[in-house]
Amino acid sequence: MKNNEEKTFLPDIYPEDLSDRKEIESHIYNKWYEINGKLDRPFYYHNLKNEESFIKSLIAKFNIKSGSDLIDIGCGNGLYAMLFRKHGIQITAVDISNNAIRYCINRYGKEVADWTCSDALELDYNETFDYGFCNFFTLFNMFDTPQQGTKYVDKIMKYIKKGGTLFFIWYSDLTAVRFGLANNRFAIMNFTMRQLECLFSAFKLESYAIDSMARLPIYLKKYAFNKFITRLSCAVIPVLDSSWKRVRIILVVHK
Repeated sequence: MKNNEEKTFLPDIYPEDLSDRKEIESHIYNKWYEINGKLDRPFYYHNLKNEESFIKSLIAKFNIKSGSDLIDIGCGNGLYAMLFRKHGIQITAVDISNNAIRYCINRYGKEVADWTCSDALELDYNETFDYGFCNFFTLFNMFDTPQQGTKYVDKIMKYIKKGGTLFFIWYSDLTAVRFGLANNRFAIMNFTMRQLECLFSAFKLESYAIDSMARLPIYLKKYAFNKFITRLSCAVIPVLDSSWKRVRIILVVHK
């Protein structure tokens, strides 16, 4: 698919019905990864040095042990699965895109993870994993309010063992406004931190924010995850002169 064809698979309007939204989000996601080069660098924040530091800092902050089981929900191009595996963590990586899973196997090898092409919300895992990792799972764009997404949260949390933890990552300008389809392929919902916390209100959680490019963990390591950095990261967003001003929100959800 050529660059000038990138938007041909977008609907004219974003539907109101959640089942229709789910179908469209899946369709857009699959089509996006049919575009040449998108799996090599799928989003602007995929910088290897930064992401290595981000994952290493998460592991240190939350004391994730080598040999732990982790499910990567919506693994995309497999970058995070590979980075967790480097630390001895056993990975099951799931994505709905055949292209994405094929890319992961070809690039990283079958031994890095149990690469699974499937709907990440409809798996037969019940309290199987010590940890879950869910980075910008775009299906959550469907929801205008947290109440709409609670049953989908339950589907994800059922994979986590009692006493386990889910890391849920979102990128937002904190406006609570949805980007229109005319401006963005995924009609991104810019959830506030409070909205995301409400999404997981049935669970004990911690919430943090850093810069969207994850530069802070390079310098601060595990100390990037604290309330002072979170307040500072959120405070600078309104003054940034950028159409892609964002924070990276990290919810640490305990089961």
